[in-house]
Amino acid sequence: MSRIYVQKPKLREGCEVIYKNDYLIITYRGDQFELYPQEESSCDEIATLLNLLDGTKTIEELVTLNQAKGFMNTLKLIEVLDENCLLREGKKVEIKGKTGLEFIMDLEDLHRIWERSLGETTLSKLFYKGEAPLEMVIGWGFEYYHITKRAHDCITPAIAKAHGALREQMLEFFHEEYRHDKLLLKSLTSLGYSEQEIINSIPHAYTAAISNALAKWAHTDLLTFMAVLFIMEGTNLDGQEYMDTLALYDLPDDFIRYQGVHSDINIQGDHGNVTRDFFALVDYISPEEQLRVKKNILMFEQLRIRQEETFWESFQKEKNEIPRLLLNTNQAI
Repeated sequence: MSRIYVQKPKLREGCEVIYKNDYLIITYRGDQFELYPQEESSCDEIATLLNLLDGTKTIEELVTLNQAKGFMNTLKLIEVLDENCLLREGKKVEIKGKTGLEFIMDLEDLHRIWERSLGETTLSKLFYKGEAPLEMVIGWGFEYYHITKRAHDCITPAIAKAHGALREQMLEFFHEEYRHDKLLLKSLTSLGYSEQEIINSIPHAYTAAISNALAKWAHTDLLTFMAVLFIMEGTNLDGQEYMDTLALYDLPDDFIRYQGVHSDINIQGDHGNVTRDFFALVDYISPEEQLRVKKNILMFEQLRIRQEETFWESFQKEKNEIPRLLLNTNQAI
């Protein structure tokens, strides 16, 4: 079972529960989450639990209350709600700033708003429909490799700035992420490129900008670096959707296999929650620190969108050789 991050769970403000014949829907900030009764439970029992999530009861109290009524899936339901960012901590902390966990949950909400405001790029729409040109999918594999390689190199300076339990958590993350870029390197060599061609390839401008931002924050701003990881790592569902989509394209088995190994390690290591794990160890974040991190995360999201947009634009030009090497003088910039 995944870790539950709240002590007194409370449905986030704005959640609306819609009753259907044999399931329930929770709508939140434009997203919909369907809840189906499991085993001997019913929609009414799920609805009863949702009404109890008011931030005044501990998880243990909720389990006891529902067991007395014959509902045995309380922990599982709370886990699912928490994984989908539908819960927040009901326990009040009387400080001007926020705890790390309270702050990162606020940031999750903001990120959801920013994603909808910035919209989905043409590249993303076509890719997940299985309609992107194959050479574009391959080219994006090179950009993914470059960011993964740079992100790995950024963990070491971040470790140097961390202390105590946070440092131990960083070291564990480093060990799990160690040389993931080698997996993506093997994935690309299955397409017939040499390792030297891949290593010497030139990333697009906004890929380099993202890499440089990661490097800067790893050296100078540990809170921002930890926060940006929840965008970089994504959720388990994101990783599975990416792998399912790759299967739609005419790619070598080894290309998909090594991408899959990379994705499986992230899923098994629960890397989608690595940012929560980090911030759960932070006792206090001042209002000034919160503002700085929020501004940086918005900038990072804007960089990510521009990365996809400019990458798509580059493939509208006549010549766009893969890989991008200094010797390829006629390729799109």
